[in-house]
Amino acid sequence: MDASKIKEATDIRATLRFPEAVTKHFAFFEKWGLNCIHAESTIVRYSLNGVNVNIFIGRHSFMIDAEFQKHNSDLMFYFIDLLRLFSCPEATTYRCYQATTAESVSRGVEILSNIFRRRLTVDMLTDNTLFSRLGKQREENARAWYRRMEVERLRLQLANAWEKRDYRAIVGVSSRIDVTIWSQTEKLKIDYAKKRLFEHK
Repeated sequence: MDASKIKEATDIRATLRFPEAVTKHFAFFEKWGLNCIHAESTIVRYSLNGVNVNIFIGRHSFMIDAEFQKHNSDLMFYFIDLLRLFSCPEATTYRCYQATTAESVSRGVEILSNIFRRRLTVDMLTDNTLFSRLGKQREENARAWYRRMEVERLRLQLANAWEKRDYRAIVGVSSRIDVTIWSQTEKLKIDYAKKRLFEHK
């Protein structure tokens, strides 16, 4: 990126007044004991008891969000991770707010701060078990995701085998995963395939 484009991008971010919006709407952080230790056009960082809370706006996406990390750690967890961990009502509906004007930035930061203040407390943030619990949740979510992908792959194989009336392949696919994942229609196809194979023994 040439110098003129860098300056243009910098100027645009300066007009968004992101740090000002954060310090205004997250003023309650001071009561919680969090100190602002860094501020620039796209991120404002607060710190307390070895925990960093970064309120940021994406450099390219212009999405407003929060991330959490321990000091001297590259491992990040996002606002949605905490909402899920604490089973907050917003956990299933939360979406980052995209903002490209000073007015929309202020509104987006306000929305984030309202949910933050309503659902989280300083005790939650400074709990010694927070990051281990978040890490465990991430691992569980990853396992669940891989399982869903495996189920979808097997469902596709089952559908392809049924289309070809390859009964041996259908039975083979059905044996690779817990029977409870199959729909009623898929179970009927599997039972039919087993019956046809038994008839030809």
